[in-house]
Amino acid sequence: MPTLPRLFRLLEDDWSLVGGSADASAAAARWTASHPVLRGFDSPAAVVDSCHRREGTTPTLVAAVLAEAGRDPWAARTVLHIVLPGIGAVARRASCYVGGQRPVWQSSDELHQDVVLIALDRIHALAGTAPAFPCRAIVDGTWQRVRHHAASVRQALTTRADIEAGDDAVAPAERSGLEELGLVVIEAVNAGALGTLDAGLVYSCHVGGYGVAELAPATGRTARSLWRRRRRAEQLLVARGRADD
Repeated sequence: MPTLPRLFRLLEDDWSLVGGSADASAAAARWTASHPVLRGFDSPAAVVDSCHRREGTTPTLVAAVLAEAGRDPWAARTVLHIVLPGIGAVARRASCYVGGQRPVWQSSDELHQDVVLIALDRIHALAGTAPAFPCRAIVDGTWQRVRHHAASVRQALTTRADIEAGDDAVAPAERSGLEELGLVVIEAVNAGALGTLDAGLVYSCHVGGYGVAELAPATGRTARSLWRRRRRAEQLLVARGRADD
Protein backbone atom coordinates (compact mmCIF):
# COMPACT_ATOMS: atom_id res chain seq x y z
CA MET A 1 0.00 0.00 0.00
CA PRO A 2 1.36 3.50 -0.83
CA THR A 3 2.68 5.60 2.03
CA LEU A 4 -0.17 7.34 3.83
CA PRO A 5 -0.22 11.15 3.95
CA ARG A 6 0.78 12.86 7.20
CA LEU A 7 -2.77 13.35 8.52
CA PHE A 8 -3.63 9.75 7.80
CA ARG A 9 -0.50 8.57 9.61
CA LEU A 10 -1.44 10.70 12.61
CA LEU A 11 -4.90 9.15 12.64
CA GLU A 12 -3.41 5.67 12.41
CA ASP A 13 -0.89 6.39 15.17
CA ASP A 14 -3.63 7.64 17.45
CA TRP A 15 -5.82 4.66 16.57
CA SER A 16 -3.04 2.27 17.53
CA LEU A 17 -3.19 3.82 21.01
CA VAL A 18 -6.96 4.09 21.51
CA GLY A 19 -8.50 1.47 19.21
CA GLY A 20 -8.03 -1.24 21.81
CA SER A 21 -8.53 0.94 24.89
CA ALA A 22 -10.99 0.20 27.67
CA ASP A 23 -13.45 2.81 26.41
CA ALA A 24 -13.25 1.51 22.86
CA SER A 25 -13.69 -2.07 24.01
CA ALA A 26 -16.72 -1.10 26.08
CA ALA A 27 -18.25 0.44 22.97
CA ALA A 28 -17.62 -2.77 20.99
CA ALA A 29 -19.30 -4.77 23.75
CA ARG A 30 -22.39 -2.52 23.50
CA TRP A 31 -22.68 -3.10 19.77
CA THR A 32 -22.87 -6.88 20.15
CA ALA A 33 -26.25 -6.57 21.89
CA SER A 34 -27.82 -5.53 18.59
CA HIS A 35 -25.33 -7.14 16.19
CA PRO A 36 -24.37 -10.72 17.05
CA VAL A 37 -21.95 -10.78 14.10
CA LEU A 38 -19.63 -8.61 16.20
CA ARG A 39 -19.39 -11.14 19.01
CA GLY A 40 -15.88 -12.43 19.41
CA PHE A 41 -14.30 -9.05 18.69
CA ASP A 42 -12.93 -7.60 21.91
CA SER A 43 -12.31 -4.09 20.54
CA PRO A 44 -12.96 -1.80 17.56
CA ALA A 45 -9.31 -2.29 16.60
CA ALA A 46 -9.96 -6.03 16.21
CA VAL A 47 -12.89 -5.29 13.89
CA VAL A 48 -10.73 -2.98 11.77
CA ASP A 49 -7.94 -5.56 11.56
CA SER A 50 -10.40 -8.24 10.45
CA CYS A 51 -11.82 -5.99 7.75
CA HIS A 52 -8.37 -5.06 6.48
CA ARG A 53 -7.62 -8.77 6.10
CA ARG A 54 -10.62 -8.84 3.72
CA GLU A 55 -12.24 -11.79 5.37
CA GLY A 56 -15.53 -13.02 3.95
CA THR A 57 -17.60 -11.34 6.67
CA THR A 58 -16.18 -7.85 6.02
CA PRO A 59 -19.35 -6.26 4.48
CA THR A 60 -21.46 -7.66 7.31
CA LEU A 61 -19.07 -6.36 9.95
CA VAL A 62 -18.90 -2.91 8.38
CA ALA A 63 -22.68 -2.76 8.06
CA ALA A 64 -23.09 -3.64 11.73
CA VAL A 65 -20.69 -0.94 12.95
CA LEU A 66 -22.09 1.57 10.46
CA ALA A 67 -25.55 1.03 11.93
CA GLU A 68 -24.21 2.39 15.24
CA ALA A 69 -22.25 5.29 13.71
CA GLY A 70 -25.09 7.80 13.96
CA ARG A 71 -25.16 7.65 17.74
CA ASP A 72 -21.75 6.36 18.79
CA PRO A 73 -18.57 8.30 17.91
CA TRP A 74 -16.51 5.14 18.47
CA ALA A 75 -18.51 3.41 15.73
CA ALA A 76 -18.06 6.32 13.31
CA ARG A 77 -14.34 6.35 13.94
CA THR A 78 -14.12 2.56 13.56
CA VAL A 79 -15.76 2.76 10.15
CA LEU A 80 -13.45 5.64 9.21
CA HIS A 81 -10.42 3.47 9.97
CA ILE A 82 -11.88 0.54 8.06
CA VAL A 83 -12.16 2.67 4.92
CA LEU A 84 -9.04 4.77 5.53
CA PRO A 85 -7.00 3.04 2.78
CA GLY A 86 -9.78 3.82 0.30
CA ILE A 87 -10.03 7.40 1.53
CA GLY A 88 -6.27 7.68 1.07
CA ALA A 89 -6.78 6.62 -2.55
CA VAL A 90 -9.40 9.38 -2.93
CA ALA A 91 -6.88 11.91 -1.58
CA ARG A 92 -4.26 10.76 -4.08
CA ARG A 93 -6.79 10.94 -6.90
CA ALA A 94 -7.77 14.49 -5.89
CA SER A 95 -4.17 15.71 -5.71
CA CYS A 96 -4.64 17.23 -9.18
CA TYR A 97 -6.76 19.93 -7.52
CA VAL A 98 -3.90 21.13 -5.29
CA GLY A 99 -2.04 24.26 -6.39
CA GLY A 100 -1.76 25.39 -9.97
CA GLN A 101 -3.57 28.28 -11.65
CA ARG A 102 -6.99 27.38 -10.27
CA PRO A 103 -6.23 25.75 -6.91
CA VAL A 104 -9.12 24.20 -5.04
CA TRP A 105 -6.74 23.45 -2.17
CA GLN A 106 -3.55 25.37 -1.52
CA SER A 107 -1.72 22.38 -0.04
CA SER A 108 -1.96 18.63 0.26
CA ASP A 109 -2.54 18.96 4.01
CA GLU A 110 -5.63 21.10 3.37
CA LEU A 111 -6.93 18.56 0.86
CA HIS A 112 -6.40 15.66 3.25
CA GLN A 113 -8.26 17.44 6.07
CA ASP A 114 -11.24 18.04 3.81
CA VAL A 115 -11.24 14.48 2.45
CA VAL A 116 -11.34 13.07 5.98
CA LEU A 117 -14.12 15.46 7.02
CA ILE A 118 -16.13 14.59 3.90
CA ALA A 119 -15.64 10.87 4.56
CA LEU A 120 -16.88 11.33 8.12
CA ASP A 121 -19.88 13.26 6.81
CA ARG A 122 -20.59 10.37 4.43
CA ILE A 123 -20.35 7.83 7.26
CA HIS A 124 -22.89 9.76 9.32
CA ALA A 125 -25.18 10.14 6.31
CA LEU A 126 -25.14 6.38 5.67
CA ALA A 127 -25.51 5.36 9.32
CA GLY A 128 -28.50 3.08 9.65
CA THR A 129 -29.21 2.88 5.89
CA ALA A 130 -27.71 -0.62 5.36
CA PRO A 131 -26.05 -0.17 1.93
CA ALA A 132 -25.23 -3.45 0.18
CA PHE A 133 -21.54 -2.55 -0.12
CA PRO A 134 -20.87 -0.10 2.71
CA CYS A 135 -17.15 0.47 2.08
CA ARG A 136 -17.76 1.21 -1.58
CA ALA A 137 -20.67 3.50 -0.71
CA ILE A 138 -18.48 5.52 1.66
CA VAL A 139 -15.40 5.73 -0.56
CA ASP A 140 -17.28 6.36 -3.81
CA GLY A 141 -19.53 8.88 -2.08
CA THR A 142 -16.49 10.69 -0.69
CA TRP A 143 -14.92 10.90 -4.14
CA GLN A 144 -18.15 12.23 -5.66
CA ARG A 145 -18.39 14.92 -2.98
CA VAL A 146 -14.73 15.89 -3.42
CA ARG A 147 -15.08 16.05 -7.20
CA HIS A 148 -18.30 18.08 -6.99
CA HIS A 149 -16.71 20.50 -4.54
CA ALA A 150 -13.66 20.89 -6.76
CA ALA A 151 -15.82 21.52 -9.83
CA SER A 152 -17.87 24.11 -7.94
CA VAL A 153 -14.79 25.95 -6.69
CA ARG A 154 -13.15 25.97 -10.10
CA GLN A 155 -16.35 27.21 -11.70
CA ALA A 156 -16.48 30.04 -9.16
CA LEU A 157 -12.83 30.88 -9.87
CA THR A 158 -13.46 30.88 -13.62
CA THR A 159 -16.51 33.10 -13.25
CA ARG A 160 -14.57 35.53 -11.10
CA ALA A 161 -11.71 35.61 -13.60
CA ASP A 162 -14.17 36.37 -16.40
CA ILE A 163 -15.69 39.22 -14.40
CA GLU A 164 -12.28 40.65 -13.57
CA ALA A 165 -11.33 40.45 -17.26
CA GLY A 166 -14.41 42.47 -18.16
CA ASP A 167 -16.41 39.64 -19.70
CA ASP A 168 -20.18 39.70 -19.58
CA ALA A 169 -20.47 36.97 -16.98
CA VAL A 170 -23.90 37.06 -15.39
CA ALA A 171 -24.46 35.88 -11.84
CA PRO A 172 -27.65 33.97 -11.02
CA ALA A 173 -30.55 36.24 -10.15
CA GLU A 174 -31.18 34.50 -6.88
CA ARG A 175 -29.11 32.31 -4.62
CA SER A 176 -30.16 30.18 -1.68
CA GLY A 177 -28.75 30.88 1.76
CA LEU A 178 -26.55 27.79 1.47
CA GLU A 179 -25.19 28.94 -1.89
CA GLU A 180 -24.43 32.36 -0.43
CA LEU A 181 -22.63 30.77 2.52
CA GLY A 182 -20.65 28.55 0.16
CA LEU A 183 -19.55 31.51 -1.96
CA VAL A 184 -18.56 33.55 1.10
CA VAL A 185 -16.51 30.66 2.46
CA ILE A 186 -14.85 30.00 -0.90
CA GLU A 187 -13.95 33.68 -1.29
CA ALA A 188 -12.47 33.79 2.20
CA VAL A 189 -10.37 30.68 1.53
CA ASN A 190 -9.16 31.95 -1.84
CA ALA A 191 -8.26 35.29 -0.29
CA GLY A 192 -6.13 33.50 2.29
CA ALA A 193 -8.29 34.85 5.10
CA LEU A 194 -9.71 31.48 6.10
CA GLY A 195 -8.02 28.09 6.27
CA THR A 196 -9.60 25.00 4.71
CA LEU A 197 -10.05 23.33 8.09
CA ASP A 198 -11.95 26.35 9.39
CA ALA A 199 -13.99 26.52 6.20
CA GLY A 200 -14.80 22.83 6.55
CA LEU A 201 -15.92 23.35 10.13
CA VAL A 202 -18.29 26.16 9.18
CA TYR A 203 -19.67 24.20 6.23
CA SER A 204 -20.05 20.88 8.07
CA CYS A 205 -21.81 22.50 11.04
CA HIS A 206 -24.09 24.94 9.21
CA VAL A 207 -24.78 22.92 6.07
CA GLY A 208 -24.13 19.32 7.03
CA GLY A 209 -25.72 19.68 10.45
CA TYR A 210 -22.90 18.01 12.37
CA GLY A 211 -21.75 18.93 15.82
CA VAL A 212 -18.19 19.93 16.62
CA ALA A 213 -17.83 16.92 18.92
CA GLU A 214 -18.60 14.61 15.99
CA LEU A 215 -15.93 16.21 13.81
CA ALA A 216 -13.18 16.35 16.43
CA PRO A 217 -11.95 12.72 16.10
CA ALA A 218 -11.29 13.10 12.37
CA THR A 219 -9.23 16.24 12.80
CA GLY A 220 -7.06 15.04 15.68
CA ARG A 221 -8.13 18.07 17.72
CA THR A 222 -10.27 18.48 20.82
CA ALA A 223 -13.87 19.60 20.52
CA ARG A 224 -13.02 22.62 22.65
CA SER A 225 -10.34 23.81 20.25
CA LEU A 226 -12.65 23.26 17.28
CA TRP A 227 -15.36 25.35 18.97
CA ARG A 228 -12.87 28.21 19.26
CA ARG A 229 -11.76 27.83 15.65
CA ARG A 230 -15.32 27.78 14.36
CA ARG A 231 -16.28 30.84 16.41
CA ARG A 232 -13.27 32.77 15.09
CA ALA A 233 -14.06 31.67 11.53
CA GLU A 234 -17.67 32.80 11.86
CA GLN A 235 -16.58 36.14 13.27
CA LEU A 236 -14.13 36.57 10.40
CA LEU A 237 -16.83 35.81 7.80
CA VAL A 238 -19.23 38.27 9.42
CA ALA A 239 -16.53 40.96 9.50
CA ARG A 240 -15.72 40.39 5.82
CA GLY A 241 -19.39 40.60 4.95
CA ARG A 242 -19.73 43.94 6.73
CA ALA A 243 -16.61 45.29 5.05
CA ASP A 244 -18.09 44.45 1.65
CA ASP A 245 -21.39 46.23 2.38
